[in-house]
Amino acid sequence: MSRVKHFFDQLLPILWLRPESALWYSYMLAAVEDFSVLFESPSMEFGCMDGINTFLLLGGKIDERYDLFGEAKWHPTAHREASLKNDYYDLYDSRTVVPIAEFPHLKLDFGVDWKDVHLEKASRLNIYRSLAKIDLSFPKLDQDDNFLRTIWAPNLYWTPHLPSALREMRRVLRRDDGRLYTILPNISQLNYMIYKNSNEKNREWLKLIDRGRFNNVVTNGDTLEGWISKFSSNGLFVVRHKRFIPEVIARVYDIGFRPMFPVLLNMYDSLSRGAPSELQILRREWIARVQYLFSPLIGLNELETENDNCAWYIFEVSRA
Repeated sequence: MSRVKHFFDQLLPILWLRPESALWYSYMLAAVEDFSVLFESPSMEFGCMDGINTFLLLGGKIDERYDLFGEAKWHPTAHREASLKNDYYDLYDSRTVVPIAEFPHLKLDFGVDWKDVHLEKASRLNIYRSLAKIDLSFPKLDQDDNFLRTIWAPNLYWTPHLPSALREMRRVLRRDDGRLYTILPNISQLNYMIYKNSNEKNREWLKLIDRGRFNNVVTNGDTLEGWISKFSSNGLFVVRHKRFIPEVIARVYDIGFRPMFPVLLNMYDSLSRGAPSELQILRREWIARVQYLFSPLIGLNELETENDNCAWYIFEVSRA
């Protein structure tokens, strides 16, 4: 079994209404695993979100009964109000229990994030010895200088002031053996996004699909030489890198089921309140159908190999 399929089979039941996200994350996790990242202590995840991806990356397994959308809420204006800063999933229900089938083989010492709801959800997985909130605009870490052996930063590309975040991570990294691992977009990602076709007539329509992601890549995407320069100007050195996310995956993820999500969530909400047993039957059928439809995207070896068309980088970085 390919590692992409291994992660996809675990993520799809969790993210079943957004299978394109499960597909993208599966490629990311497979790339990190292939990169042989060592989460040596003292360790931190910068941007831990709800912790699900890292839980799976560290070897944990979540029972297929768990459904991420149980805490998402629908209302008539939800899609217009939802944004990158205010997402559908930014809700927390203290009654929700994540059914753990197998715990990971290790824990990270610290997890930091910029949303309270992320930290509340991450705490349920028990893979961080300590969790703390940071101000993403002016990130300040609690750790002492020259302290951390490993930083895993899968969401660094959302940072509005990247240089200050890089300098802060450099400060807490150990001088000799500290390593920062992160993923960052190549500027070629823009070629695979529908919003590149935006004009005066279709701009508002495309905004509903894009939800600010194109501008995020415009702001934070770069070439390999550009990323090396950015790291270098903030006292960091690229030890090694690899590209991942093949072009076809980037294109599928750009739209996927995203445009229909408000309707799907409305259906989900109605069924969960009025016919929960029918919702579970639908969910099982949906997952089986998506597994079949997505199988060409996760089963071909050539899609998993590095090539110049891959839209993202994974980096290992040390102090210069």
